[in-house]
Amino acid sequence: GCNHGLVLMPTGFVTDIIEMRQLFSEIIEIMRTGDYDSTWDSISNIATKLKPTTAALFDIIPRDVQYEICFGGRERGSNKMDLSVISTDRLILRFVDIELQRRRQ
Repeated sequence: GCNHGLVLMPTGFVTDIIEMRQLFSEIIEIMRTGDYDSTWDSISNIATKLKPTTAALFDIIPRDVQYEICFGGRERGSNKMDLSVISTDRLILRFVDIELQRRRQ
C-alpha cells in the first residue's frame, strides 16, 4: 500500500513528549557542566554522557538534528533550548519511518 498522509503539529510539540523533554534536559545539563566545541566530533562525546534510555533515543535521531539539539539556537550557559531551530519535521519523519518498518515485519 501507499504510505502518505498529513499531520498538523503545533510548534514546540516535541516538549510534550516525555522522552524528548528528558533528552533535552540531559543535554542541557551535559552542556552546562562541560566545555564542548560546536563540532560534529563533540556529538559523540555528548552522547556517551547520556543515560542509556536517552542515549538510545538520541542514537536514532538523524545526525544533523542531533547537532541542532546540541548546538543550535542556544547560548552557552543558557538553560533554554530554542525549538524553532530543531528540524522537528525530520525528527518525526525518522520516527514514522521506524514505526512503518516495524509494522512491515
